[in-house]
Amino acid sequence: MAAREKKGYGVEADKARRFAASVLDRLDVQDADARTTARLLVRSDLRGVHTHGLKFLPVYARRIMAGGCNPRPQIRIVSRGSWGAVLDGDAGLGQIGGMRALTKARETADARGMGFGACRNTSHAGALAPYLLEACGGRVIVGFANTGPSMAPPGGNFRAIGNNILGFAAPVRGAAPLCLDMTTSTLSWGKVRDRIERGASLPEGVALLPDGFWAADPTAALEHAVAAPLGGGKGFGLALMIDVLAAGLTGGTFSPGLKLLHRELSGPEETCAAFLVFRLDKMPGGRSLPDRLAEWRRSIKHGRKMPGIHDLFLPGERSATREAENRRRGFPMSPALRKELNELASELKLRQRI
Repeated sequence: MAAREKKGYGVEADKARRFAASVLDRLDVQDADARTTARLLVRSDLRGVHTHGLKFLPVYARRIMAGGCNPRPQIRIVSRGSWGAVLDGDAGLGQIGGMRALTKARETADARGMGFGACRNTSHAGALAPYLLEACGGRVIVGFANTGPSMAPPGGNFRAIGNNILGFAAPVRGAAPLCLDMTTSTLSWGKVRDRIERGASLPEGVALLPDGFWAADPTAALEHAVAAPLGGGKGFGLALMIDVLAAGLTGGTFSPGLKLLHRELSGPEETCAAFLVFRLDKMPGGRSLPDRLAEWRRSIKHGRKMPGIHDLFLPGERSATREAENRRRGFPMSPALRKELNELASELKLRQRI
């Protein structure tokens, strides 16, 4: 693969996972937790969601070094019942708390048909799609996670709530799973940062300036850090719903009380992640669902298209295609991120380079 990388094919997935795990291991993260976090981050890159892949590794490292993230959390069950379990993540990496919560939800669903699992007092969970796809064989999964306050209510210009994350996955016979993974703001902050790197401006309706006008400069938008909700009141309502499910039901911290991932490195974020899992073979329409979804998908794909449109895509299809391609040839990485990751490795006195 070294020769391929020189030809511009990108970074091989196994190499990327080993690199990320070695960084986390050097920061005293337990081996299994380091490999889980690396796997989830790299899968985002494989799926073409580079805003939520290895780009987050440096800030995770900074938070661990500053004391805002616990590298060796003692995750414990704070409540359990026939419905599932709620965990306390002990301020550990969000991928660890999130995956433990998903495992509890999946185990309950496999036994009872439906299960709920949540982890409060954890950290940034990253993209939800990698979690959902690992567990959606024979299951339908809904995921939620709250984030630090960065989104205004409709008509407001202050950080009232996080641009909380919603995810959903369901199997489709003969095709990639349906997989929705979205923030409740018009644009994620990761994509705002991406526009800074690309020198691109923001469209209206994404982020506000202190004077109430829409920000065109992504750097200015990031400084004020007030995002517009997706669809106005609809996105704000979804964000509220996610906070109620992920934090309200679990006794966790609502968005306004959370630390900001990139700005407050020394304090625990206290974010919450939750999953609701349905086992298909235990639900009335579950066994036939993948076939019925496949039929529905065909009707959409063959539907009438707008001029200039060659294909119609369901949630997750394009990312699944990118993942298959990138597993073969490696995923792309910007020179700036490669440099940042290698500088982090040097700082930690690691031999590995990406």
